[in-house]
Amino acid sequence: MTDYKTIHGKTLLHVASDLDNAQAEGQIWFNTTSTDYKTLVKVAGAWSTGANVGTARANPEGADRSTPSAGLIFGGRTSGSAGGGDTEEYNGTAWSEQNDLNVNRWRGGGAGSQTAALSFGGSTGPTTHVKTCESYDGTNWTEVADLADAHSQNTGGFGLQTAALCVAGYGASFVEQWDGSSWSEVGALNTARGSMALCGSVTAGLVAQGESPSANIDSVEQWDGSSWTEVSDCNTARNQPGGAGISTLSICFGGDPSALTEQWDNTSWTEIADMSTARGRAGAAGTSTAAFCAAGATPGATSGVNNTEEWDYTETRAAGAWASGGTVNTGRHAHSGAGTLTAGVIFGNSVNCELYDGTSWTETGNNSNQRDSGAGAGTQTAALYMGGQGPPGKILDAEHFDGSSWTNGGDLNTGHGVCAGLGLQTAALCASGSESGPPHANVEFYDGSSWTEGADVNSPRREFIGAGIQTAGLVMGGLTGANPYSVMGEVEEYDGSSWTEIADLNTDRKHQCAAGGTSAPTATVLFGGENASSSGLGNTEAWNGTAWTEVADLSTARGAAGGPATSDANEGFYGAGRPNSTASEEWTQALNVKVLTD
Repeated sequence: MTDYKTIHGKTLLHVASDLDNAQAEGQIWFNTTSTDYKTLVKVAGAWSTGANVGTARANPEGADRSTPSAGLIFGGRTSGSAGGGDTEEYNGTAWSEQNDLNVNRWRGGGAGSQTAALSFGGSTGPTTHVKTCESYDGTNWTEVADLADAHSQNTGGFGLQTAALCVAGYGASFVEQWDGSSWSEVGALNTARGSMALCGSVTAGLVAQGESPSANIDSVEQWDGSSWTEVSDCNTARNQPGGAGISTLSICFGGDPSALTEQWDNTSWTEIADMSTARGRAGAAGTSTAAFCAAGATPGATSGVNNTEEWDYTETRAAGAWASGGTVNTGRHAHSGAGTLTAGVIFGNSVNCELYDGTSWTETGNNSNQRDSGAGAGTQTAALYMGGQGPPGKILDAEHFDGSSWTNGGDLNTGHGVCAGLGLQTAALCASGSESGPPHANVEFYDGSSWTEGADVNSPRREFIGAGIQTAGLVMGGLTGANPYSVMGEVEEYDGSSWTEIADLNTDRKHQCAAGGTSAPTATVLFGGENASSSGLGNTEAWNGTAWTEVADLSTARGAAGGPATSDANEGFYGAGRPNSTASEEWTQALNVKVLTD
């Protein structure tokens, strides 16, 4: 801390407990309890599966190096040695076909953004290299002034539509700069190369790795607006990798043949997380913290692939883990829950209701109606129990809990047995479930006193779970069809007006729990449940808005337990469960706080 104090002074926030995620970002604070200076640091980045491109290809170019959720790829080779003109835009969820380039080509350079891109150079055939330059306005490509020279194959570029560099090419070192109307030669690279990773601007760029006529290259050069300077080499020499970031903070990934990712901090390169699929010759865009790698070719392939991977290095929480919690007083299963890890409540299957304080369970006021397989929502002091089944059949009553006692609320319009719910006591929804026989698709919305039918789910289901709030949530897994039912892994997202199917769970399951809270559409954790044979599951899956990833398992595999309704994905509980267990487990994903020692 000596240097920090010297530079910035000694005015730091003094707190008795560490800051939360929103407060801590970019801050240094003094914890008066532990007497430590602390800050929040990122955990290791990771690649996840994104949407497939419409046209599989090798050697496309990518644009919009600022964000992977507004990306663009164009050109490339689908098979053989002829170039293509296909253009596709990415919104972070799906790729969509746009108008083609005027001149089909591959192995060229690209710059700019999704709505203001530039394509230059490249090859129309194995030995035919062109000077063509085209400008994209978000709809159409228009030919503009040609390059001064036809760069050889596997050139590259970076920058903006109005200010870009076209860098080298196989066996070449010369560089051209675009000023929005014409190209002119500027300082040449120190090492001739093609098939390299590139990023940056016309005043501060980076070129890493690549190939010469005789070998792969591991050297790296930085551009300062007028000349190139060699800096620290990458750890592993490879050709045709992708690049994203700026000249002083970037990543280099993939290559032929490689899945490696290396990170540059303006001093040295560090190997970090690998991609799932080893490949080179891909379209790449983004920053050092959020990027994509789209299409390309796997080692030895003669045609391109269509898969996309997304890079994320924004996580500031350590890996989540399960730990033993307090013992539930009354063993049960097929019940529901509400609240958070340190202020939770479970109810159902028995009329007994129990409160959790993060350490122990305490019995409180009983439910008005004995039921099971209903849905819970709300908080420990304002919970809602809706739907379910019990003598003599499906129950329409909704019950309100105030932290000590239950009262009847408004009745559902349709029986929702083995259903899912989400939201708060005064703003909830009850989705799908079964009235008698196969599940129905009905969804009802609650305002604290009455229920109104709204948009149906796409896939009727029962024995599933929901997470989120009334206007933004997920429903996950469950059973579908008629008896004998089929276990499913389908997930649907609600945006306040309609339901959309998104990525499936990795493991089909029923009778599971989840925590997502207000962030459910972009951050939910789902845990436990049962498979088609009603055997308990212990695996946990985390949703990041794009894909599900397997994380830490429960200590005891089981289903039909109760969990939190309003917790976010960073904490939760899993209480009781089949067969009438009294165990509970606690999920936490703590902030990655670092103690500063110098």
